[in-house]
Amino acid sequence: MKVIEGSSAFFRSVVKVKEKYGIDSWLFEIERQGDAGDTKTKYSILPEEKINTELRAQMNKAELHNLASMGTGSEDDADATQPAPKSAGPISEQDAQAIVERLKLLSKSDVTAFLTKFGVQRVRDMKSADLTAARALLDDLDGGGTQAEVDPFA
Repeated sequence: MKVIEGSSAFFRSVVKVKEKYGIDSWLFEIERQGDAGDTKTKYSILPEEKINTELRAQMNKAELHNLASMGTGSEDDADATQPAPKSAGPISEQDAQAIVERLKLLSKSDVTAFLTKFGVQRVRDMKSADLTAARALLDDLDGGGTQAEVDPFA
């Protein structure tokens, strides 16, 4: 299996195939017509063969990869091909709220760095497996959340 990056026209074709055949029951052949970088490149997507029970079992055993870290190209990710943790579900609403409250006290550049580190645009998209690292980073950025407010009129 491959991660494929494509244009909106390519993904419209994928949606058409999905509507007609379903994408969970078939293997597909994707053929490119055009050169790399050519804006007029087109793709044909055709069903190749039905997924049999043996192949389905192999697919279910395949380890998951952290696609978010693959897409960011972050050097902080030790190895983007390492499988994602099995407990990579989203963080709870309470944890998200607590992180947001701490982020509100930081500069915009620190908030951007925080979100980039975890490969998300919104705090609620963070994975529960990243929660400990997120809290540690917040401790580094805000001094453990113990910064007293400075009264500018004092």
